[in-house]
Amino acid sequence: MEPETEQERANQAEGLTAKELDQWLMSFSHEFRTPLNSVLTFSDFLLRSDDDSMSEDIRDGLDHIRADGRRLLRLVEKLSLLIDLEKGKAYFEIGAVSIKDAVDNVIATLESDALDNRLKTDFNADKPVMADPYKLELLVEELLENALVHGDPKKPISLSAIAVGNGVELSVENAIAPEVKVNMEKVFKKFIQGNEGDLTAKPPGLGIGLTICFEIVKQFNGKIICERPSEDKWITKISFISAPSPKDK
Repeated sequence: MEPETEQERANQAEGLTAKELDQWLMSFSHEFRTPLNSVLTFSDFLLRSDDDSMSEDIRDGLDHIRADGRRLLRLVEKLSLLIDLEKGKAYFEIGAVSIKDAVDNVIATLESDALDNRLKTDFNADKPVMADPYKLELLVEELLENALVHGDPKKPISLSAIAVGNGVELSVENAIAPEVKVNMEKVFKKFIQGNEGDLTAKPPGLGIGLTICFEIVKQFNGKIICERPSEDKWITKISFISAPSPKDK
């Protein structure tokens, strides 16, 4: 495949072009989805069985298989969504959605003791926002998981939704280790981590969470910014326009 732009031609010597990478990731996602669904289906079937001969060790192993399968399937789905978002092909079903309801749903889905013990919430905005419910929950999920993975595990995570003028500002704040170096100009670039993309660093990750957040917020006609007001603090802020109330329509 011939590169189409000067930038692609310049990058070709370093490996795949951006377009080729996206096409490869899309093929990868489709190829992985079917076997992963089979793994999940059969592990669920075995775990629901009443076979008394199945030892606890086997059941524990099946639990791990199912959990890892779900994690991989979730990652595949995110990669596919990211490609669709960047190409402008992602489907959105926009309606009035409560940020508090979205946050409550995400907390229930994550079922994380660490999150339950650390999360502090402040909701001072009762107006809904115009958004796709699934995409809004994915947005909140990415921000909270990012805070859990990269934040100080001994310090709280703060999430607030505050009315600002005719809009709502969603903010997630967490502590961050001072030694973590972040290039603020690249935080929304895909496959770029806070550790400048070092795949051997811990904790590992693909560096797509904030990219997905950026693309979703852009589709919502909102704004997202990341701030590091001090060496040990990280804040992500998202601004939405409030949905009109029935009397305003």
